[in-house]
Order: sequence, then C-alpha cells, then structure tokens
Amino acid sequence: MDVLRNRVIEKVSTKLPELSANDIGDLVSRAEEYFTSKTKRREVPEKAFWLWVDLSLAIHKSSLNEGEAVVSSIKRGDTTISYEASAKTGLSYFDEQIKRFMVVVSR
Repeated sequence: MDVLRNRVIEKVSTKLPELSANDIGDLVSRAEEYFTSKTKRREVPEKAFWLWVDLSLAIHKSSLNEGEAVVSSIKRGDTTISYEASAKTGLSYFDEQIKRFMVVVSR
C-alpha cells in the first residue's frame, strides 16, 4: 500500500508543484478516505491508481473553487439560496468510476 501511495504522491506532486509535501499528503489522504468510504474497501487497489490521482487533483480543484458557484435562485422568506451544479463538478463526477470498485457485502 505504501508503494502505491508514494506513486500517487509523486504524480500529484508533478501536477501541483506549487504545493508543499504536507499539502499533497493531505490531498492524497483525503482522496483515499473518499474512495474507501464510497467502496467500503480497506485500501485503494492497484487498478485504481489513476483514479486516486484524479481524485486528489479534484479535491484540490474543488477547494480552490469554493464559493464560486453560480446562484440559480434566491428566496426571501427563509433566505434560501440555490446554486447551479454542473454535471462534472466536484467529486460526484468520479462516483460512477468509484462504483466499479465497490465491495459487495453478503450476510
């Protein structure tokens, strides 16, 4: 697992050279946590290497774009604000790819 994790850190470092080693480690850990929580796996498999890299980059991108969503509607009564959501924004874009790695739990 550590070998795979180090490879992911290396690729993310190449894509985001402006980030510190701690920031990259945090991105990779957050992506791993997202993947394992969605798939119910204990660790990310080798076959999901590029998905792990892409998730790490998406987490970084989404943290940069926070607060920049387009407002689609505003209500005054209870002050409800709705934001437009693009089909390919955030981590939800990766959910279909992650589903391929889900563990089937049998009782």
